Amino acid sequence: MTTVAIKEKLIHQIQKTKNLTILQEVSRLLEIDETDMDILKLSEPQRGKMLRAEEDIRHGRVISDEEIKNEVKKWLKK
Repeated sequence: MTTVAIKEKLIHQIQKTKNLTILQEVSRLLEIDETDMDILKLSEPQRGKMLRAEEDIRHGRVISDEEIKNEVKKWLKK
């Protein structure tokens, strides 16, 4: 569907709805600044942690979800 077609469909739906909640939500969504939707930019400490995590994964230094759940159960019993 093209941008124009989507806009026309939205306009039609907005005009025919009587639901205030829907109209308020559409309004809120349209007020979102496009800059708020930019790619997340990490700080240097965050980037370092991500790089270390990727290195851990490459070297097999990982724990399965099941292992973690078992560890948590053990901790909670203490």
